[in-house]
Amino acid sequence: MKGLPLLAVLAALVFAGFAIQRGRSAFLGIEADAALAREVAAASGLTVHEVMALRELCGAGLPKQDLTVRAGRLVADRERIGEPLAVAVAAGDAALVGELLSAANGDAAAAAGRLRRLPEGLAAVRFAAMRDRFASRAAR
Repeated sequence: MKGLPLLAVLAALVFAGFAIQRGRSAFLGIEADAALAREVAAASGLTVHEVMALRELCGAGLPKQDLTVRAGRLVADRERIGEPLAVAVAAGDAALVGELLSAANGDAAAAAGRLRRLPEGLAAVRFAAMRDRFASRAAR
């Protein structure tokens, strides 16, 4: 019985820590600001979940205008060079994508294959995972 108050205090600390951590979650903040994602999606041609994933990738604090520009560029680049390379450009690796395309003589599939072997290639994997995560949570 002597340990019961200590256990209650420890449980309260765990729950308080969890609440603080959830309050600082960029993912939950982006999800809560779905209105911004809907506006950018309407202006760019991306889906709402793709906009949310792009925002998570580029930073939750990215201004709406910058997010809209990146979203529009992602749409255009995705049609031209495919999603993995387009996401890398949106994440800020345009120079690397240019080098990879140059080395592959403009072959986007070959350049994307090379990108997958680099740390920068994780941006496309993260984008797809976050897009799917936002979509699955919205479907609940």
